[in-house]
Amino acid sequence: MSIVDIGCGTGRHSLEFSRRGYRVTGLDISDKMLDVARETANKERLKINFLHADAANFSMNDKFDLAICICEGAFGLLGLDEDPFLRDLKILKNINRVLKDNACLFMTVSSAIPHFRRWNDNDVQNGIFDIFDNVETFRMENLYPVDARGIVFKSKSFTPSELKLLMKMAGFTTIQIGGGTAGSWNKEKLAMNDHEIMIIGKKE
Repeated sequence: MSIVDIGCGTGRHSLEFSRRGYRVTGLDISDKMLDVARETANKERLKINFLHADAANFSMNDKFDLAICICEGAFGLLGLDEDPFLRDLKILKNINRVLKDNACLFMTVSSAIPHFRRWNDNDVQNGIFDIFDNVETFRMENLYPVDARGIVFKSKSFTPSELKLLMKMAGFTTIQIGGGTAGSWNKEKLAMNDHEIMIIGKKE
């Protein structure tokens, strides 16, 4: 079985799937993260094809049995001037193109439901939260104070209805939408306080 890991980062999921015998291709926009992934794969003698590419602008000749995009590896992460809907739609269409007929996509994305309760009108006025697009603006030094000073990025969260619409527009049938917590996904019903949404789609 062949798997493509979109936004693989340092290869946490790609490496584990490879250890279990799957054929894996990992894709990420960060050279430095891919270097870490390759180093680990080489140490463990794992054959993983790691590619440097933007999830919204890539093409491959290979076709895969499954695509994963887990822990907001690519989906919902934005440059300052990128349209949140068009970018993520492009990612989904790219994924659809590299999947075999009837293959599945498994994603986890940030849920907008708790974010609406987290932010207030002052945050909207100050440009921290875009209430129309469900987009938060972060300064990276708030998260990584040593290595990321001055870097600003945006992160979009999603409602279940947005996800279903984007999946449909990209050529997927939504099989299931659920909630949970990273590390303990088990097809739970989506709850109001779940910070992530799990979505499973099938290529139409």
